Amino acid sequence: MRPARRHVVMPAPLWVSLSRTPRIRCLGCTSSRNFGSYSSQPFCHVQNLTALQCGALIGCGPLRDPLRRIKWTTPGQGRRCGAAFATLAATGLQRTDWLHRQGDQLKLQFVSLVDGSRRTLATGGRYIDKVACQGTPFEVRILVGYQHGHAAKDVIANTLDFSLDLIHGRTKKQEEELQRVATNLAQVIEQRWPKYFEEIRGIAQGAGREVLEIIILNIRTELAYGLVKLDGCTSVFCKTSEGSALQGQNWDFFSASKKNLIQLTIRQPDLPVIKMVTEAGIIGKVGFNSAGVAVNYNALHVPGLRRTGLPSHLALRMALESSSPTEAYDRIISQGGMAAGAYIMVGNADEAFGIEFSHADILQQVPDAHGRLVHTNHCLLPHDNNAPEVNPLPDSFTRYERMMQLMSKTESLSKEQFSRLWEDEDNYPVGICRGYLEGKSRGETLFNIVYDHSCREATVRVGRPTEPDETFVLRFERDEITTRPQGLQKL
Repeated sequence: MRPARRHVVMPAPLWVSLSRTPRIRCLGCTSSRNFGSYSSQPFCHVQNLTALQCGALIGCGPLRDPLRRIKWTTPGQGRRCGAAFATLAATGLQRTDWLHRQGDQLKLQFVSLVDGSRRTLATGGRYIDKVACQGTPFEVRILVGYQHGHAAKDVIANTLDFSLDLIHGRTKKQEEELQRVATNLAQVIEQRWPKYFEEIRGIAQGAGREVLEIIILNIRTELAYGLVKLDGCTSVFCKTSEGSALQGQNWDFFSASKKNLIQLTIRQPDLPVIKMVTEAGIIGKVGFNSAGVAVNYNALHVPGLRRTGLPSHLALRMALESSSPTEAYDRIISQGGMAAGAYIMVGNADEAFGIEFSHADILQQVPDAHGRLVHTNHCLLPHDNNAPEVNPLPDSFTRYERMMQLMSKTESLSKEQFSRLWEDEDNYPVGICRGYLEGKSRGETLFNIVYDHSCREATVRVGRPTEPDETFVLRFERDEITTRPQGLQKL
């Protein structure tokens, strides 16, 4: 039975002083009102229990404060009316408080802080921010995005400045054309992959940016039309004698983008936990998940754009939300084509695939007879005539040959031997371990990541692996590790 329309009044002694007044929106109101003031005046009329369920939900307006989870129950009149959850934009709410509705009580309980937690890790004078995001089913995507954006706001601003300079400087495209393409791709993402669009929208709100700016970060490969001569990356997967596998990558890019890297952890209900190293604001990059699936990413010089295709950073995120490489591959090829050319390696302890794609086709690379996959920055597979490769990096071929040579020296590599592969400086400065040298190499190895699939751990060396600024290990809690995603306990 719907309760009678009543006023809700906050008892003054039960509220702590807040630096900003939190706000909540009720389904029975047409505007947001102050929530938690000392006023004895009614702030809202509660028509039913669900009236509070859209409380301060992102999308009702810009939120400037960190997000906190709240839960309320109504035990009055000898019956349990159930529980509901909302998101409250607040700072300072740190204990149980009460709302009174005449004969009933609405218990407002602080459940947990879901603001993107941030820990700065010193890296030899540089920093990588550690950002953790999570959300509940009905608002998971935009919450995850908001936490990401809020915690990495300053780094996102740097990433955006760098990316815009890169796109404009390398493609020579007019501003109007880039804006038109970005707007078109944004509309496609919103229509075809709305959950990723919502997360991007959340990042924009958390970082105080326009949605299109965050879209641009996530379609940078596509906006470049394959014309940006990116410095190279090297990716490898190999089986071990113990029946498991090792996988890794040197991520080489322009030196100026090193300060834009963050360590991102994402927890979502009914999906594996994700840990990745990414540029702030980008939702899919190099990393792995609690189901044991790891991804690497290499750029290719294949011009062309399919405006309705799947952007590569969204494909990486799609793979990281999968429970096996086979599932990741099937999900990606079922999208009806990619937006632009690139390469994704996806593997676990049992299997691995390379996905080499252009705007015109998607091809699968399979391991050789020794269970090995190697890829750099040129096409290894025969692509459609409408997607010709243009001026691949010359050192891509030498890095590929050098890695194959190093791996052929032993039947099975130990983790220590595998880790040393990435330190090879043959053909410096444009070798596997890349270095910056004016006139010869515009970028350098910004980080190395090695996945040990036997224990679902990843070792990250920030900077060139021969002289890392910092080394840390990404791992999952015991209750997070799954063979197949089993979901998370609800807050």
